[in-house]
Amino acid sequence: MDEGTVFFLDGELAAVSICDTPVSLEYTERFDGVGEMTCVVPAGSALPPADGFMRRGELLYTVDRVVRDGAAGTVALFGRDILSLFSRRVVPGDLALRLSPEACVCHLAQTYAPALCRELSVVVDGEGEAREIAVAAGDLLERMTAIASSVSKGLRLTYDPTRDRFVLSVYGGADRRLGNSAGHEPAFLSENFGTVSAVRESTDRSRYINRVTVLGEDASGTVLSVTVDAADCGFDDGVDDGGEPTREAVVRSGVAPALYTYGGAFDRAGYLAALRERGRRELASRRAVRTLRAELTESAGAALGDVCSVYCGSDVTAARLVARRTILRGGELCRTAELAAC
Repeated sequence: MDEGTVFFLDGELAAVSICDTPVSLEYTERFDGVGEMTCVVPAGSALPPADGFMRRGELLYTVDRVVRDGAAGTVALFGRDILSLFSRRVVPGDLALRLSPEACVCHLAQTYAPALCRELSVVVDGEGEAREIAVAAGDLLERMTAIASSVSKGLRLTYDPTRDRFVLSVYGGADRRLGNSAGHEPAFLSENFGTVSAVRESTDRSRYINRVTVLGEDASGTVLSVTVDAADCGFDDGVDDGGEPTREAVVRSGVAPALYTYGGAFDRAGYLAALRERGRRELASRRAVRTLRAELTESAGAALGDVCSVYCGSDVTAARLVARRTILRGGELCRTAELAAC
């Protein structure tokens, strides 16, 4: 498919028109979040309806906003990738589950999935051990993303035209560092090698904590709490939690004791395990984030979610490709990438 081609579809995925000469096109794919698309077309072009989609290959984007510019003679369509549809639904009540994080995400997706015009399949890339997972009521996509992120997994919702269905992938990407033990071809991102250019680095510690106390209560209303230290969680992102000054927080578990009461007996051990898992997820969501941004060349060969070796300054560091942006404007094509150190 040509880089500038976008298919406009209605709410049932039937073709409305094909846009192969947009004024400009920008779309983003994200490993750990919802991507976006902005497509600017000449005024008078056939547009998708309000409940329609913009499609590039297996990627579909909603149509959230339409801006008409009479002076420029253009119409701009703004949308988000269809993973955002899960944010339109909620987990209606607190849950206590004993599943692997990956299986928990699948369970939430299949139980509370938004109304989709096609069947939904779920694909999991590797599955960890079962554990106690407490899921508080609230935004479905936020809950799914937090659980997946706690085990370094991303979410991706695509459309498979060959099977005519939506596919939700819970995936971790490939280890493509230099000398990786998985046998994958290394992806070495370096300005010297011509695989990236204009590398910029930043570190955000504004939300970082390394200790969290989680509050809950037993069946009689007595307060229970557990304290979880990041140094005991085995986060593999290069942050020396044990050597950092203490930064702590207190959160409420959102776990109802009734979920752990069986036949009138309160399962204290199971409840405390759920509090510890809640604490681990809170710590995982509040890590110090070292971000690398760069222009990515075709020769880089890295896929979204892959962990690569990046030469930055005088250091070689491991970083995951967490976002990829494609920009087509004035006939010029540019690809940029965002990598998070890990």
